Amino acid sequence: MRSDFGSTMIVAVATPVLLLVALTAGCSHPGPINQPPNGISDQIGDSQSAKAESITNKTSSAITEEARKEASDIFKDRCVTCHGEQGRGDGPGASNLMPKPMDFHNSNWQVSVSDADIAKAIVHGGSAVGLSSQMQPNLDLEDKPGVVAALVERVRELK
Repeated sequence: MRSDFGSTMIVAVATPVLLLVALTAGCSHPGPINQPPNGISDQIGDSQSAKAESITNKTSSAITEEARKEASDIFKDRCVTCHGEQGRGDGPGASNLMPKPMDFHNSNWQVSVSDADIAKAIVHGGSAVGLSSQMQPNLDLEDKPGVVAALVERVRELK
């Protein structure tokens, strides 16, 4: 009877530890996303990379007020849920996510990521740049480079 209790205790202690290790093993790192792990950039294709580059070639002065308004509405409707109103990764849906959403105020992240990668993440989702697949793509923005550029601008303003 005593040996059964000991085995049960080992399993009871080891199981949560192993679960924690398994859950944190796949977490994203705070490093640059312009060199994603597992060759994900190779999987998304050159056409998507070219589109992301063309989106970010717009200067902020070329972004119309209409695009900024639409970007602001999209940020409120789609991004705030996870990234929060101030972009700190503390939105109402963030507590259920692993890894946690990016805090756009993180200066180390801001200097490590290109505008093209931010645009690619916005349009094609987190997995397109080696981040969480829980960040959904916004394929409806693929043909709206001004709006995407305005969203990138908004993310950059939060640093």
